[in-house]
Amino acid sequence: MDKESFCINIITVTDNINIARKISRTLLQKRLISGAQIEKIESIYIWEKHQTEKEEYKITMKSTEYKVEECFKLIKELSNYKCPEIIAQKIDYIDKDFKTWILEECISKTDII
Repeated sequence: MDKESFCINIITVTDNINIARKISRTLLQKRLISGAQIEKIESIYIWEKHQTEKEEYKITMKSTEYKVEECFKLIKELSNYKCPEIIAQKIDYIDKDFKTWILEECISKTDII
């Protein structure tokens, strides 16, 4: 991984705080992400032909282009949703020090305490 690598926001949702924490912690421990934020949100969507409104937890995770596929795979495995929302967005503008931190954390092989 080099300084020309780009960083990614990976976003997913779940209706279970424990699942949100498990996804975040698992990806962090595997060094697939440098960090995650979990926010309580209200979602309104159509599922199986019915309008649905519920509280969910949105997880925003920082990673790199090289880790996206592995992150997607693990999120699908850990999610309690049949069809989880999983989105990766390239970060076009980012502070250089913050970018360096993300890249360094996602390539480190050091165990997390």
